[in-house]
Amino acid sequence: MTIAITDVVLRDAHQSLFATRLRLDDMLPIAAQLDDVGYGSLECWGGATFDACIRFLGEDPWLRLRELKKAMPKTPCRCCCAARTCSATATTPMMWWNASLSGR
Repeated sequence: MTIAITDVVLRDAHQSLFATRLRLDDMLPIAAQLDDVGYGSLECWGGATFDACIRFLGEDPWLRLRELKKAMPKTPCRCCCAARTCSATATTPMMWWNASLSGR
């Protein structure tokens, strides 16, 4: 039996401490060492990452993923992104759905 471990340090470690605002330049120096550990995967992106990159860090979230993957070629990156955080409008698809269900 093989147990694969997913490390969440690139997503969860700074989620509470820095409100998901750790910059890519702060992640890249440790990326090669994380890649060498042999994790089953590394979680690189959480629900607020997309929004935090654009609104607060002035970073391209897609570039972040590409650069992290380049720095960690042996380890799969895992990401979770809620559709609501990727919405560029004030009215989200969920708001339309809720309004249609309620008859408004």
